[in-house]
Amino acid sequence: MFPKEERILAWQKIPESSRIIFFASIIIIIFLTPNLAEGYESTWDEVNINTNNNYNAAVIDSNGDAWVFGDNGVIIHGEKLTNWSIVNSPTVEDILTADSNENLVVAAGKNGVVIYKEIQSNEWINIDIDNQTRINSVSINNVDEIVIVTDLGDIQIFKDNEWLQINSLTSEKLFDITFESERGLISGSSGLILGSEDNGLTWEVRDTPEIVAESEIISIGYYKANRAYAITSEGNILKSTQESLTTTVGYSWTIKEIESENYSTSMNVNLTSLEVLSTTKILLTGEEGFVALSKDGGNIVTPQLLPDGNTYLKINDIAMETAFRGIIVGDNGKIFYTENGGEDNPVGFEIIDLSDFNEFVDFTKDNLWEGLKATVKIVIFGILLGFFLGIMLAMCKTAPTTLKQMIESDLEKTLILFWIVIPISIFSTRESGIGLGIFAFLSIISISILLDQYINKKNTESDGFLGILIPEQHRNKVIKILGLSLLIGVPISGGMNINGGAELIYSALVDFHDFQLGSDTPKLSAQLGYIFAPIGNPSAFFALIIGIGLTYLGILFILTNGTFTKKTIYAGKLMLLVILWAIILTELFVGFDL
Repeated sequence: MFPKEERILAWQKIPESSRIIFFASIIIIIFLTPNLAEGYESTWDEVNINTNNNYNAAVIDSNGDAWVFGDNGVIIHGEKLTNWSIVNSPTVEDILTADSNENLVVAAGKNGVVIYKEIQSNEWINIDIDNQTRINSVSINNVDEIVIVTDLGDIQIFKDNEWLQINSLTSEKLFDITFESERGLISGSSGLILGSEDNGLTWEVRDTPEIVAESEIISIGYYKANRAYAITSEGNILKSTQESLTTTVGYSWTIKEIESENYSTSMNVNLTSLEVLSTTKILLTGEEGFVALSKDGGNIVTPQLLPDGNTYLKINDIAMETAFRGIIVGDNGKIFYTENGGEDNPVGFEIIDLSDFNEFVDFTKDNLWEGLKATVKIVIFGILLGFFLGIMLAMCKTAPTTLKQMIESDLEKTLILFWIVIPISIFSTRESGIGLGIFAFLSIISISILLDQYINKKNTESDGFLGILIPEQHRNKVIKILGLSLLIGVPISGGMNINGGAELIYSALVDFHDFQLGSDTPKLSAQLGYIFAPIGNPSAFFALIIGIGLTYLGILFILTNGTFTKKTIYAGKLMLLVILWAIILTELFVGFDL
């Protein structure tokens, strides 16, 4: 019998503790490996207009200008889709629908209101219909005649400066109308679609699938002469194509089985608007912030993102200048602009071969340059901080021009410096820049010295500065007032405000907190990210340094009793130990999950 072979890496030879570590490592790798899958970001940018009206309709005219219409007759003009403004409206009625062509822009809405303007004109003209009905849709035919459809099944055409009633063959609600050349389509309730071949003078009923017989077809649109789409309020998509040389678009309609909805014929979404961008590309909107794009004629419909905070917004209309550039409008004064057809941008991770020197340089050169600049900033900040601390210590103890000398012997000079010279320099800097501020500072100092020499040329130093001498019995009170002014500054509104030390510290800390570099956990280690804040906001860091210095001086002056001798803090060591242990215990137990 052969002896059993001893394996070098036999499982039994591995210590039990090592096995546990091995399994634990596998579990950590499996469950804690970060997900590097792709995400998406919205390409819709919100347009800020100072109004909360619901926007119901939008068009983009032949000049590339957007016109948005809403409740209470509000009209918004977007020049080249960039400069947005509110324009005067000739009506206060809610405007629900709009259309435009090469020559006209027209809009209509509640209580029979109809307004229009020529493209090159700024004047809106009222051509309201007689009966006070709700106009659901308006369109312009091939000969610049305005055609409207209503809630009562009416069709009217503005011809030769008067409204003509057209036989609609129905009493159903009519929701939308559109024209392509001389052909027109109307959609309505109970699955109704009407068609015209003579610019809307006569209409006939077109066949629609039985499945939408009880549905409201709320939007319909052509793409040139070879494709048309329609949608229902329940989320169905209908399509019409040119079946043969003798059957034009709009006669035969089929309902789409939507592959992205498991081949259902409905998306189960309350749709509101349809825009046909090409023969196969359509854009849909609906309630609860629904915006969706299909690139294959409705087979796969992909919901798109809106900016955060608009999840429950009702989107009412779409207006596209091209297949990529356009706007959508909705309730609560919302307008969104896109240059990507509303399609979300993928956001993922790119694997870069850093062993390739050219790729390494391309990938890192910007970061290295920014890192170098940040390093230089850190060095400069370190030098300034060291210089600042050195000056402070020197003023407080060692330098010939000590703080004690400034206050006890040169109080008048110190008051003029803090109450006159520095404020004037600050105001000069605010008005005309730092150059004038420095010039004002040096000029006032020089003039003050020369003037003092002239005034006191025959007097002794006991006569003060510039002939001003504060009586001994009031000097201590003046020092306290000086300390208070350094602490709070000049707390008035407007350009005359000067921040004191306390305000400078508070403002700097608020600016640093805006970076959100730490967490909400109240422990020191959770806030270490803020050590990088001075790089992001050097001016706030400079304000913090100045604020600490002014606060230190202010407190020192306020607490003065006429002398600047050493002071002992009562229970100082005990307070220091309590603070130290509070920090240690916080680090150990706060935010620690068992």
